[in-house]
Amino acid sequence: MATQLGRTFDIVLTDDHLILLDALSSALRQLGHRVLAIHTSYRAAFESIKVLHPDLWVLESQLADAPNLDAMDDLALASPGTKIVVLTADGDQKTILRALDRGARSYVHETRSVAVLAEDLQRVMAGEQTVVERSLVAKPRPADAESVELLRLANYLTHRE
Repeated sequence: MATQLGRTFDIVLTDDHLILLDALSSALRQLGHRVLAIHTSYRAAFESIKVLHPDLWVLESQLADAPNLDAMDDLALASPGTKIVVLTADGDQKTILRALDRGARSYVHETRSVAVLAEDLQRVMAGEQTVVERSLVAKPRPADAESVELLRLANYLTHRE
């Protein structure tokens, strides 16, 4: 099955904010992806990944049971085909470099849209290593339905477009 943005993937989501997991899971499923599991702890997600072998693992960089992504090194042995995407509010350059050094294929700041994340997942699965930094543009509040639709469609554009 293909989505508007390309291929679909099996994904495991991990974050300490359940509301974010629920919303992101729903959005990714609407795009055609299969969200195999959501977890609020690194260890639970890691055990799940060893069994499920998803295409992608989207996780927060600062989980209580794996601060500073220290436990990420184990994934290469447990599920070598799973690509890691770090989705976080932490924009510290040292954290970004640490994540990439430990095997993350992408580092996406949480200020970005679901459309930007979905595009990034496609790029990661195509073999790219990416960093999608904090959005510095404040989004205006739309006044009418047409403006809402235009802003929704604009989220699908890349920076270059």
